Amino acid sequence: MKRLTVVALAALVGVVMVAVGSAQAERTATVEVRVWQNVGDLEDIRISARPAGGSWRTLGTIPLPLDETTDSGTFAYGDIDLDVPLPGRAVPATVEVRVWQRVRDLSRVFISARPADGSWRTLGTIALPLDDGFSSSGTFQFGDIALDVPVPPEEVSTLAGRAGVYGARDGQGANARFGRDTIFSRPTALALAAHPDGDVIVADRDNHLIRRVAPDGTVTTIAGGEISGYVDGAGALVRFNHPTGVAVDSEGNIYVADDHNHRIRKITLDRIVSTIAGAEQPNIGWESRDGPADEALFTNMFGIALGPEGDLYILENSKIRRLSPAGEVTTFAGGDSEGDRDGPRLSAQFRYLRGITVDDAGNVYTLEVNDLASQSGIPTAIVRVIDSSGRVRTIYRSEQPVWGGALASPSGIVAAGNGAVYLSNTGLDQVIRITRAGQLEGVAGSGERGHGDASRAEATFNLPGSLALSSRGVLFVADQGGTVVRAIQLGRGGLPMTAVPLAELDSLPRVEGVTISPVRQVGNIVAVDMEVTPSGLVVMPYPNAHRIDRLGPSGLVRTFAGTGEEGFVDGPADAAQFSFPQSVAIDADGVVYVADTGNNAIRRIGTD
Repeated sequence: MKRLTVVALAALVGVVMVAVGSAQAERTATVEVRVWQNVGDLEDIRISARPAGGSWRTLGTIPLPLDETTDSGTFAYGDIDLDVPLPGRAVPATVEVRVWQRVRDLSRVFISARPADGSWRTLGTIALPLDDGFSSSGTFQFGDIALDVPVPPEEVSTLAGRAGVYGARDGQGANARFGRDTIFSRPTALALAAHPDGDVIVADRDNHLIRRVAPDGTVTTIAGGEISGYVDGAGALVRFNHPTGVAVDSEGNIYVADDHNHRIRKITLDRIVSTIAGAEQPNIGWESRDGPADEALFTNMFGIALGPEGDLYILENSKIRRLSPAGEVTTFAGGDSEGDRDGPRLSAQFRYLRGITVDDAGNVYTLEVNDLASQSGIPTAIVRVIDSSGRVRTIYRSEQPVWGGALASPSGIVAAGNGAVYLSNTGLDQVIRITRAGQLEGVAGSGERGHGDASRAEATFNLPGSLALSSRGVLFVADQGGTVVRAIQLGRGGLPMTAVPLAELDSLPRVEGVTISPVRQVGNIVAVDMEVTPSGLVVMPYPNAHRIDRLGPSGLVRTFAGTGEEGFVDGPADAAQFSFPQSVAIDADGVVYVADTGNNAIRRIGTD
């Protein structure tokens, strides 16, 4: 089969080109084209195309009238655009083909090809002998040619990792692995930060590793090992313990929130790891204390961000700490008192802070899912900004979509640099932004759950988490429950040119033959999950009350297990203690299993 390479001149001489700020190298795909000629009517020309090794039936056989002529009248020609679907890609390979025929010798056929909107002069025109075979009827003779066609980069691409496959393997693209399959794996298992050289730095929490992903998808481990620990130094002996956040300064130094070690660590350009803040917790790791860096205490760190003046902002559950370049740790906003309050930063109240980012002007943005923001206890997603005057202001708040809101458990945030912020709208499988005017706009994701690379409007995500924005306009996304890193190509200045439709919660289908009737309720229900026992009791966790409730047929709500005090105590149901139980499951015998989140345990409640 003849071959024609339809690429730019630089590629023809063996130079692989990567666009500045792009997460993908220039790629080509082979498209095979077949030109048919009717042996009884040499002016009857037809064309077929397929991906390499595919079926000629992909596009069928298309008549191609040669109804244009050159100025000299020597050749007749016809043009056709071929959009050839490629395996695993939503965007087809597009090639423009021109078939020529000598007017005075119709047996002589020539072909030209170019990438979409390219130049016909790139490779010129070559003869195509129709000597590769005949149709089964003998009516047509044909000639084949293989075209190496540039494949446009997807607006959303998978940079590294394989969806849903866990591990700690370095490598390129789909050969790399992230995350660890545990019952507590969630979208926050990877934390991202953009490196000034275009790479993205990854805190692989459950593997206790700090890793680097290059623009071509090559993953390398910078520091740490798969065994947790606390060791400074260099090389393979360095140890972290559940790193939950990373930040990178303009020189490329990396800062790590090493959560279970209660320390802030620094990785220099030569990969030397040192502790720059934090001390050993005197008790079980629940104490916060300001002061000199080597005496400060940290707990429950959910992320860090670097300000333009070199301050590190550390996110804890209900407050934000600041580590100054001089080595002093202070409380920047919030405190030990939880709530929902804007105002001066030290009197502001937060709860369940989950994300932090700082823009170029030094404004600090936070993301929280706050169940104290409404009297009903319904979790409310809140995005706030702390401006240069030190005031905290809410810029967006939303209840869960099931109660009419637009944000579904968002877990990632990054500043866009123009007063806007990007969010991972995790529960709706979409990346969105809040504009400076406070409006929501879709950035990428159709809202369907999946792992397809495509245009921003057609790509699919599965529980997107941490975000990072490079100075080159690439928005990185931790996706697929923390197993892959994706890249979204944005417009100039890191902003998408157009918005995509916002995802919405699909209503549950109504089951035929089911009657819905009211049940009189006696007592309050705050249910995040529920199951029904074989005897008809509805069992549900009450996380903030640290107990398991039940609802009987009479509508009476009673305590099923737990004293209501937080703890970790087995024993009789009325003496047991839980810590933020989140979910229940019931087997065929009526045994109840509880995901006791605060204790990192699965608990069993017997039928007795």
